[in-house]
Amino acid sequence: MDKATEMYKEIIDRLVNMSRDCADARGVKKGKIPGDDVEKMGINDILKKLDDSERDNLSELIIDAYHSGIYDTLEELEWLRCCKSMEITVEGEKLPLDKYEGMPNDYIGRRTDWEWPEEG
Repeated sequence: MDKATEMYKEIIDRLVNMSRDCADARGVKKGKIPGDDVEKMGINDILKKLDDSERDNLSELIIDAYHSGIYDTLEELEWLRCCKSMEITVEGEKLPLDKYEGMPNDYIGRRTDWEWPEEG
């Protein structure tokens, strides 16, 4: 497999891994999110009033929003690729953005345990 394809797959897989966890969601589950802005808004005071199940549900909502943001960004990049001929180059390698199903679909597929097709 060529280097550009390996890098593309790695980027999509890293985004998938990122979409399954984030610091704010972990903080919500623990009942405390660090940061001055959070303290000023009183978020941790709200979290103290929630039971474990409620914090878990809120944490899942945050993960879903994080996932949605990644997907929306990939949709925009895909639009730029298709409509404006955008290319992405990493380490001098042009990524094969159209080799599989497109960035947003590859992301969703990998997030649902779809296997990369065999090269051949």
